[in-house]
Amino acid sequence: MARELAPAGVRKPWKVLSQVLRDAVPAWRDDNPLSCPHGQRGNGLPRPAPYEAAFLTGEQARILVDHCGPQLRGLVLAALGTGMRQGELLGLRAKDVDLHAARPVVRLERVLQRAGGFGVPKTARSRRTIALAASTLRLFACLIEDKQPDDLVFAAPQGGPWNPSNLRRRFWGPAVTDAQRCQAHPPRPAPSDRTHRRAVSSCGCASRLHTGLRFHDLRHSHVAFLITAGWDLYVIQLRLGHASIKTTFDIYGHLLAYGEQDQLDSLERLLPPLATRPDVPRAPLQN
Repeated sequence: MARELAPAGVRKPWKVLSQVLRDAVPAWRDDNPLSCPHGQRGNGLPRPAPYEAAFLTGEQARILVDHCGPQLRGLVLAALGTGMRQGELLGLRAKDVDLHAARPVVRLERVLQRAGGFGVPKTARSRRTIALAASTLRLFACLIEDKQPDDLVFAAPQGGPWNPSNLRRRFWGPAVTDAQRCQAHPPRPAPSDRTHRRAVSSCGCASRLHTGLRFHDLRHSHVAFLITAGWDLYVIQLRLGHASIKTTFDIYGHLLAYGEQDQLDSLERLLPPLATRPDVPRAPLQN
């Protein structure tokens, strides 16, 4: 299977078969042949390469938004301002946005599923309430203006729910490609127009993006903004809807600033003073 499929495509059916055989023990089998062999730590399955999340700075986010068309711009701004997943945003109704409460919020009650149709969030933690910053509040106020309570906040250009594949292919992909192009250094002509539509610049100019993006990277970037603003990791977990804070830490822990300045100052007061320049031992000269 590994000769034809990606590692994830091999591991998923293996996991299902392993669970089936595990449930057959001991009624139908003495053992599970897919269990890890005794004395070995792994089962020999190919390991998928982890996706390297992209974290946009404020300036990079502005570059991306500037290259988004009107059908996409509001959706991108909402993702950057709330950290909601794509399916959560596309399933949002006007009545899920409460702008008249003492603290304006978005209540996440349903999601647009990949296969089409709407469903409930996948976990209890995913069903949550998200407070809105002032700029995101103004964005949603414009988005739901003149909408009925059951209308989608983010509807497809023809009306109705988005097709996620169509959104990625026709709108998201071209916007990211345009953001990676520099007006002063356009990409070199490609052998075909089809290839040239995906070509990007290779210069080091700061006026363009230097990496490709998934829509989910907007969620990652939102968390980076929260951490920079000093938000507590547990509060971030609740805002994202993670079932465990371990998930939040595993993904975003490396963004935390370990050793804040006041803590470093406290450490400095405990360290012995350095009165003179220290003697640095030198390696002996070689003949």
